[in-house]
Amino acid sequence: MTEPAAGPAAPRRTGERETQAIVRVAASLLVAALVIAALSVVIVLVIRFNPGRRKLTEHYPQMRLADWGPREIAVNVAGWAVYLFAYELMFRGFLLQALLPYGVVLAVAVNIALYVAVHVPKGLSEAIAAVPFGLLLCFLTIEFGTIWAAFILHLVLALANSFVAIAENSEMKYRWAATQRDG
Repeated sequence: MTEPAAGPAAPRRTGERETQAIVRVAASLLVAALVIAALSVVIVLVIRFNPGRRKLTEHYPQMRLADWGPREIAVNVAGWAVYLFAYELMFRGFLLQALLPYGVVLAVAVNIALYVAVHVPKGLSEAIAAVPFGLLLCFLTIEFGTIWAAFILHLVLALANSFVAIAENSEMKYRWAATQRDG
C-alpha cells in the first residue's frame, strides 16, 4: 500500500478539515454577531432621536402602567421575548421557509405583505416601516439560515419602542428604587 504524495495536491487529514470547518463556523458567527450589534445600535438611535417619537406613546408600551420598576420592566422584556420568538418562528421560520422553494422574490413578497398587514392596526407609519424592516429580517434569515438575527433585531426594536415611549409619556415614569406598595 502506498502513502499519498505530500504536497499541495495531497488530501488533507480529517483533523485539518474539522479545524477548518470550526474556523468557518466561528467566523460566520462573528460576522452575524457584528451585523446584529451594528443594526441594533442603528435601531436604538433611530427610535431615540426620531422627531416623531412622541407618537410611540399611542401604542407602546403594551402594558399601560404608570410606574415602571425593575419587575415591570422584566415582565415587559420577557413578554416581548416570548411573543416575538413565536412571531419570528411563524413569519421567518415557517412561512418564509415554506415559500422559498417557489422563489425568493415570491417568498419575501408574501412574507412582507402579511407582515405589513398585521401592523396596519398600529397605524400607517408603522405599517410603512414594516416594509423595509420585514425585508431586512427576511434577508438576514435567508443569509444566516436561522431566525435568530430576525428575533434579536425585532426584540431590540420592540424594547426600544417601549422604553422610549415610557420616557416620552407624561403619564408614565421609571421607578428604580424598590418601594413598598400599598396592599
